[in-house]
Amino acid sequence: RRSGAFTTCDECAGSTSWSGTACRWCPYPKDNSCHAYGSLANPCSSDDQVTSVDTCVAKVVPKQVHIAMAGESVGTGMSVMWQTYLQSDSPVVRYGISSTDLSLTKNGSSNWYYEEGSYNHLAVLSGLSPGTTYYYQAGDASLESYSETFSFTTPKATATEPLKFAVVGDMGRAQFESGDVISSLASHAKSDAYDFLWFLGDIGYADDSFIHSGAYVQFDYEIAYNEFMEQIEPFAAIKPVMVLPGNHEAECHSPNCQLSSTKVHQLSNFSAYVHRFRMPYDESGATSNMWYSFDVPPIHFVNIDTETDYKNAPNDSYTPFTSNGNFANGGSWTEWLEADLDKVDRSHTPFVFVGGHRPIYSVTSCDSNGNPADDSANLQAAIEDIMYSHEVDVYFAGHKHSYERSYPVYKAAKESDSYDAPRAPVHVVTGAGGCDEGHDDDSKAVNASWHVMHDTSRWGYGMIVADETSFTWTQYDAATDTAIDTFTLKH
Repeated sequence: RRSGAFTTCDECAGSTSWSGTACRWCPYPKDNSCHAYGSLANPCSSDDQVTSVDTCVAKVVPKQVHIAMAGESVGTGMSVMWQTYLQSDSPVVRYGISSTDLSLTKNGSSNWYYEEGSYNHLAVLSGLSPGTTYYYQAGDASLESYSETFSFTTPKATATEPLKFAVVGDMGRAQFESGDVISSLASHAKSDAYDFLWFLGDIGYADDSFIHSGAYVQFDYEIAYNEFMEQIEPFAAIKPVMVLPGNHEAECHSPNCQLSSTKVHQLSNFSAYVHRFRMPYDESGATSNMWYSFDVPPIHFVNIDTETDYKNAPNDSYTPFTSNGNFANGGSWTEWLEADLDKVDRSHTPFVFVGGHRPIYSVTSCDSNGNPADDSANLQAAIEDIMYSHEVDVYFAGHKHSYERSYPVYKAAKESDSYDAPRAPVHVVTGAGGCDEGHDDDSKAVNASWHVMHDTSRWGYGMIVADETSFTWTQYDAATDTAIDTFTLKH
């Protein structure tokens, strides 16, 4: 038979071509077919083509398993996401309330965004019971190829006990400064020290990985993204990771990308972020994965896109002939933000947190009088009045590779020294997740009246413990797991 007659990887790799050597299966989404040895029509590199049945099996084993909350009602849904390096014809999640009985199944869907990349898979589990532990495996039903068995616990529908969750921003690969953070988050996830992770953008730093990996000529973008997602699987597969976009999700910047029109267009406008992650945007009335909200009592969480789709947004496009944004269909997500906050039921979620990648208040992005400057000023103009009028409790951000905390502040004026029932939001910058760009330079930091704490020497993350009347925030140094700052806000 001709190599082109083989329609599956195992058929192809288990056969020989005219030369007596194994046929080559190319798993690229743009090809996904069989080739004879030496065929000029084979677009796959020698490293990526498959020449044995065992490799076919290995490439459809789920990798990078991660979960996120889903569903219109608290605790009733969970999105399960994973990748394979070979097309999966029957993506599925099998699950149940016992690790020995995974008899429930949910068929998944697949997508890809780069024609020489891997395949993303998604199954949204629905009809779950709040406050319940489920066990699951992701995989391919037709091949009986599954991940290991993971478990997760759905959020409780009411705040019957304190909510505990972690917050991090600007976290790259473990070998580039974030090793202690990733290790600590994994350890605390296994001990149930937190219920989920809120990730405030800049996820893995694939866009400029070529600089720090020394891959100036090679294509490193997908390698870096895949490696990061594999590194966080130990906690991302068992604790929901709720992400939002940062500037490093926008596009691929490497010379290898810039010299390829295909890569320029397929790896621009947040394509990796949009395809790799599924957040509950549809359930919260948003038009895009770029912004959304969700409830976990006693808190209503709002996630915004500080990179696109509002007046004077930074755009993050550094590539000729490309443009980022237009996720709001020509409008702005700020209208959605106001409508979302209008619907908050404070009897159910007495606290409201807004998260975005870029900060409004940072001592390194304000003028000498403490007024937000440049991109921070544009974001302030877009959302500060909305947050103030809806009595948002805290705005969380990253972007700055540091940790900062403010007093309650509005229009660059400190409202109070107290965190007892403040009228204005507190601003927290927790972008110290660890990345290849290093800590921020604080030599130009301003001593603003609203400023409390600023640290640029330690990598870490924050933890919140909240009940219906108060919450306590603590920022940790991941290297020692010791607290470097804490405050309690009461209603």
